Amino acid sequence: MDDTNPTRRAFIGATAASAAAAALLGHASLASAGRPGQPARRTRVSVGVHHGAPAIMLGDQPLPAIAYMTYLPHRGRYDDFAGAGYGVYSVACYLGDRGINSTSGIRPFRPGIWVGPGEYDFSAVDADLARVVEARPDALVLLRVNLDVPAWWESLHPGELSVSADGGTLRQSFSSNVWKDQAGQTLLALIRHIAASPYADNLIAYHLGAGQTEEWMYHGNRDRLPDYSEPHQRAFRAWLRRTYTSDATLRAAWNDAAVSLDTAAVPDAAARTGDPARLFRDPDTEQQVIDYYRFHSYAAADAVVHFCRTVKEEVGDSALAGAFYGYVLETTHVDVGQHALYHVLTSPHVEFLASPSSYLRRQAGHDWPYFGLTDSVALHGKLWMNEADTRTHLTEGLSVVAPEINPTGSEPGPYDTSLWLGPDDPRITMSLLRNNLARAITNNAGLWWFDMWGGWYDDPAVMEFMAVARTLVDESLRGDRRSTADVAVFVDEASMAHFGYSRNHNQQFLYGQRLELGAMGTPYDIFQFRDLLDERTHHYSLYVLPNAIKVDRELRRVIRRLRDRGKSFVWGHGAGWFGDGNTPGAAGVTDLTGVEMTTTEQQAHLRVTTVESASAALAGIAPGTTFGTTSAVGAPLVHPTGGNGELLATVEGTPTPGVVRVEHRRGGHSTYSVAPRIPARFLRNAAKEAGAHVYVDNDDVVYANRRFVALHAISDGPRTIHLPTRATTVTDAFGGSHEPIARHTDTVTLQCRQHETYLLRLES
Repeated sequence: MDDTNPTRRAFIGATAASAAAAALLGHASLASAGRPGQPARRTRVSVGVHHGAPAIMLGDQPLPAIAYMTYLPHRGRYDDFAGAGYGVYSVACYLGDRGINSTSGIRPFRPGIWVGPGEYDFSAVDADLARVVEARPDALVLLRVNLDVPAWWESLHPGELSVSADGGTLRQSFSSNVWKDQAGQTLLALIRHIAASPYADNLIAYHLGAGQTEEWMYHGNRDRLPDYSEPHQRAFRAWLRRTYTSDATLRAAWNDAAVSLDTAAVPDAAARTGDPARLFRDPDTEQQVIDYYRFHSYAAADAVVHFCRTVKEEVGDSALAGAFYGYVLETTHVDVGQHALYHVLTSPHVEFLASPSSYLRRQAGHDWPYFGLTDSVALHGKLWMNEADTRTHLTEGLSVVAPEINPTGSEPGPYDTSLWLGPDDPRITMSLLRNNLARAITNNAGLWWFDMWGGWYDDPAVMEFMAVARTLVDESLRGDRRSTADVAVFVDEASMAHFGYSRNHNQQFLYGQRLELGAMGTPYDIFQFRDLLDERTHHYSLYVLPNAIKVDRELRRVIRRLRDRGKSFVWGHGAGWFGDGNTPGAAGVTDLTGVEMTTTEQQAHLRVTTVESASAALAGIAPGTTFGTTSAVGAPLVHPTGGNGELLATVEGTPTPGVVRVEHRRGGHSTYSVAPRIPARFLRNAAKEAGAHVYVDNDDVVYANRRFVALHAISDGPRTIHLPTRATTVTDAFGGSHEPIARHTDTVTLQCRQHETYLLRLES
């Protein structure tokens, strides 16, 4: 026998994968012996709480959730990562035969497996798994499966395709039961093929994708207004029937005597885009649109749940199921379909969610937050995974490394722009990778290093760091992993459908605000708004609510109770505009925030100028400082009257109150701002006054949990880091030594270099 043959080597390695994976973990065998002549029975794979935070569990042991992935396996560095101690790999496969981006023209990375009705070709996925197992026979694999349909399927099922407002088609409709059934059967065929293959014990998770860039975003979302297909119309009516139950209730809600549950339709393009001069939807005339956009996201989320259920009903507890979803912070536009996270989180079949780091400002000196509400994911017992697609000094454009895939061939095109290239300086590459790792460890997220086109990490210094990263993730699982954040941000995905079609407001209060949140000098946790009903979220000192415009009676009661306990709040523009029964108005804002409010019927730039004041809220902020956005939003401008509270800023160029703070009777304070991008210094002052612990008194990026503190320096010079509790020893986790740099202390001083990332290990 020739054991150097890759297929033979893969078979030998894979049959021993369960036991060998135990060596990866340093624990007992992953597989338990079956009856003589029967295959070994896999240990249960699950997501469970371990030392205070979710982790992938193999039996009762945690798995270091750090992995390697590439889109182009022939350019992958599997041997290098195996040599660095990596035992987990993500491998991509595709049902269809087209590129993942339906607008850029990128070509497929690998052949599709669904070659005809009931016909499959698994040779590409077999070859890719063989590459991984050849490098690491005990490899554990997350198989990333793109469920978009092949071109032949579209020809056979034109009535099941997503239809845009202009009548064009955009691959499958997320509401198509034919797609769900047939793609589901193909997915099951893939799972069963792998279960019968030499790689059965290597598979620990199925990562399911569909839609634009595999991320469950509607194809053509903001440009073409999907989806007017018959499957989507039928699904919308079914959703309305569950929501309203009778024609009479629907007619009252829509203010339309002619509509019925059998005839209700997806609103036309004019209704969906609405009046650009208005900030909020009017429930009296636009409830149809509000309902449609609630359903629009639900349909995408429900498809995620459907396919994860398909996996879990087949594999049981032998593998996980998860997806990209919950991008409310990154994709704020309602047509994208990412605003139904709650539906996903309440499904027992979805065990992990994932996203890349934000594309907001991918530069040194800034936080690189995730797309989603990671602490809600953890609160619901699920794991967040980060796709660390950080470009390095070795990254080249796609026209250079893979012109056969590039939409413009060997000519520079969209995948050769600065977005797709990394820093020139290898030192900055290292700092960014350290920052990615530090955020994942302190936020208890898994991650995979995404060597997208291959060769991005082909540097001895980078691979030396990758080995350190693997060791640190393993170590992080052995200590207290609970958050130390005293600040919590609550984002309301349910409010998104109530805003007008322009994304300017949420783009600034959600997408843009994260830069300032990341520079507060103290970490924050981030949740969906309804998680405020959970008492496990009631221990924070400062609550930041940037977009909570629709607040029901139950949530208002919880907020009043927190206010009575001396908690502090920062409110974004329009908070509480919609009260019970959708009744809009400034009175609802006053009731929620405690700040007396009024409106001005004008479109506005939400930008303010700070006033002359000795208030601690403005400490370190010069009078005349402006912040906010120059992007116009629709009317009304919802602003304080000035009748109560402390004036901190006025709407730029006017005497109109723009930022006002009121003190609560039992301690704490509420601050209302018409302007987004509230500065980090302002937020830090609010956190201090609320009693939150602040680690550094400048705009450095800080991440922390109970075992580690990370700092990404914005400038050269000394930094004094204030720890929330006294540490017995403090060591430099990136330094490769456990020799203490400080003992028996609650302060640590570092001599920092601009744009460097530091990770401190705390022992108590």
